[in-house]
Amino acid sequence: MSADSFRLNVIAAMQSDNLLTNEEHFTFSDGHTKRLEITKTDMLDQNGNVLGVLGIGHNITNYQQIAENL
Repeated sequence: MSADSFRLNVIAAMQSDNLLTNEEHFTFSDGHTKRLEITKTDMLDQNGNVLGVLGIGHNITNYQQIAENL
């Protein structure tokens, strides 16, 4: 995933009133890749100001491989 794409996903999460879920592909320095399903939501203070974005990732690499083999 490119830095620009990642940044756009974070901005979308900060502007949305809902949870956003997308699939992201990561390539590690040794060349192996992982697919993650990432759910993002904004984190607000008591006044509704955005403090940041919370992202939770689930490794779906094996699920995707199984689905492709079926």
